Amino acid sequence: MTARILIIEDDEAILTFLRRGLSYDGYQVET
Repeated sequence: MTARILIIEDDEAILTFLRRGLSYDGYQVET
């Protein structure tokens, strides 16, 4: 796997991002 950084503290936010397909390589989310 390449550098994949996901920083999410809300489970709902994770589901939302997964549904939108925003789990790209190198995509960084800071909440």
